[in-house]
Amino acid sequence: MSYQQALRAPVARPLEWATATVTTPTIAVGAVIPIISLTAHSHISVSSGQLVVAQGYWGALIAGLYLEPITASNAVTLDFQWYDNGAAAYIGCRGKLVANTTTNSAYLRIPTAMALVDARSASKTLSLRIAAHSGTTALRLQGVRVDYLGDSWVSAISVQEAP
Repeated sequence: MSYQQALRAPVARPLEWATATVTTPTIAVGAVIPIISLTAHSHISVSSGQLVVAQGYWGALIAGLYLEPITASNAVTLDFQWYDNGAAAYIGCRGKLVANTTTNSAYLRIPTAMALVDARSASKTLSLRIAAHSGTTALRLQGVRVDYLGDSWVSAISVQEAP
């Protein structure tokens, strides 16, 4: 097969993409970051603040969090990662945020958490969780300051393998 033929060969059915926002949970290790307002998607849905990837599909999940300190204190860190509820395990790569609360500024260290989910044989329920946290400063994941960088977000992509 030539290079041009390989580029035109169908390897997967069309993908479907949706976005969502999150709300601020109690900031503690293991806490679920609730997902809200997922745009219309045929194969990924929200149930009790968690994403469900339908059986027969792959899901690519990406989350970018905005971290805003509410009170001034020492520097704080927040690590977040996708969690497979059925396997009771963290999956994919972890995102990491650092905030300097003295100047009320957030620094993006690894601004996104990403995971590839294989739900071909059974549907999968996944949550976005706080994987690590340091500092005692009160935080929020939605911006309210005038100069904020934007709200936290989630992207969910599904694709079904070609027969």
